[in-house]
Amino acid sequence: MSVLPKVENQTLHARVYQELRNAIIRGHFAPGEVVTIRRLAAELGTSVMPVREAIHRLISERAIEMQGSRSMRIALLTREKIEDLIKVRSMIEPEAVYLAAERIGEEDILELEVLNRKLVKAILHGNVDDKLLANRAFHFAVYRIAASPMLLQVIDSLWLQSGPYLQSLFASAGRFREELGTEYINDELIEAFRRGDAELAKRVRQQDIRLSAAWYLDHLDA
Repeated sequence: MSVLPKVENQTLHARVYQELRNAIIRGHFAPGEVVTIRRLAAELGTSVMPVREAIHRLISERAIEMQGSRSMRIALLTREKIEDLIKVRSMIEPEAVYLAAERIGEEDILELEVLNRKLVKAILHGNVDDKLLANRAFHFAVYRIAASPMLLQVIDSLWLQSGPYLQSLFASAGRFREELGTEYINDELIEAFRRGDAELAKRVRQQDIRLSAAWYLDHLDA
């Protein structure tokens, strides 16, 4: 069964790129999975041209790797790469949270509370896609408040490369949150925003990234 929806003709190139990108972010492809332009075009119901263009963009974003002259695969997610991604994410994302804390307003906080309730509901009752979408919606709402398009673009690229790792976390049905005692960590982040404590907000996000990564790496070795 195809994991990719059919794409209409309008804005075809942009939509093909976005559908492939979203599929990688949600972990619909396994790390190291071999993909072909013809297969992807068939699943999307398009010609090979927009798929080829999208593949080239995703190669430049390190989400897809070339193998030889014709073969391609979803980028491998080795322990070393995960550790590097987490190191960079734990430096970059808390800074965005700090900037957001300096700019955030009451309406923003109310929106984050709504998004966090949706995330909790998805973790309790939703499928993996629901959890990933709700998690991304919450955190990227925070990052947009920081009002730094360049920083947002960097974070978006890091999340693209982290897709299979994030998918594995949420495939655990939230078990990693319970084991880490971080079920309410987004509530702590919102409370830091409400208090106007940018340093605390930054530390909460950094702790969340590092503890989740440590849980994943421990289970990777199990």
